[in-house]
Amino acid sequence: MHSRLTISFFIFLICFCGITFSQESTSQQHVDSPYRTEYNDWFELGIFKRGFKNESLAEKLDSLETKPRKYWTRNDSLIFAEVTKKTGNYELSAYYFDNLKVDYKTEEKFWWERLVLHFLMREFNSCNRMIREAEPGLVEHSKLWFFHRICDAKLRQLKDDKWHKHGSVLEWEIDSSLMLLDKDDELFREKVITPLENLRFVLELLIRHIYDNDEVIARTCLEMGWILDAYISRTEAFIAFSLARNYDNWDKEILGYLKEEKAKLIEKKYRIPIFRKHFPRVETWRFDYELLKEKIIYERNDTLVKTAPVLRKKSDQPSLSFNPQILIIAGVSVIFILLLILLKVKKKQTN
Repeated sequence: MHSRLTISFFIFLICFCGITFSQESTSQQHVDSPYRTEYNDWFELGIFKRGFKNESLAEKLDSLETKPRKYWTRNDSLIFAEVTKKTGNYELSAYYFDNLKVDYKTEEKFWWERLVLHFLMREFNSCNRMIREAEPGLVEHSKLWFFHRICDAKLRQLKDDKWHKHGSVLEWEIDSSLMLLDKDDELFREKVITPLENLRFVLELLIRHIYDNDEVIARTCLEMGWILDAYISRTEAFIAFSLARNYDNWDKEILGYLKEEKAKLIEKKYRIPIFRKHFPRVETWRFDYELLKEKIIYERNDTLVKTAPVLRKKSDQPSLSFNPQILIIAGVSVIFILLLILLKVKKKQTN
């Protein structure tokens, strides 16, 4: 009797604790956070990835190297030039791109790859020359215009380390009249949204390859943050200032704007963006192209037929002359009969 009461009390205690915990967790779920996400339906910076996935690059190199070079198409050569650039082999990539003479109008994707390659090799005058050939009359705030502005800033930096103290990268002035426009207005899209999309495109191309400190990219992101703060969203401006801070953590002006923007967000009770969500860690190239090439050549020249080794001879299983299911049925029947006998004996003993 005492043991039954103990078990009942123990079960009651478990049920009571479970109900209490569920009520507490439910009440915690219903507590609303005082901070909310800032509404923005017009423009977002998104995610700025750095590096490229090893598997996809290795797969493309493997596929190309299994085909003899004399059978490569022009597209194969362009893909090879693109992949080698992404792996960091700039000289080999430049050799292919320079000999292939990529056309901006018909091969725009590869043309941008070649332009970024010249930038990474610090050939900024070559970048400007390519841009002038592609678009002789540069349209303000176009993709090529923004790339040209960044290249000019790089050239100025080579002459003066303190250029950013008295110069600007974008020279994008804030127009107060645009603030009065509805953000869904066509003019607002033309003057603000489309230029921001073009600038984001250029930054994504460069940030994908540049991991170390870069004062020009830092300044570009800072000036982009000014535009975002004026026209779009304080949250997006905070992300832009965070990008700038990442590329130049010694600039006190950038730090000042970042702190000021954070204070504005807290004052308005907006959620502070998690920077790492917009700027994930670097995907580093871990494979050695030369080793990969040697491996492919070795496998191609290896003409031996590969067979799996036989470890031991398989023994023949003895075949049964009757159906094994009969044994199962017989066994169950025997167990059932034994249970009946035991029950009958127990009943006689009780009588």
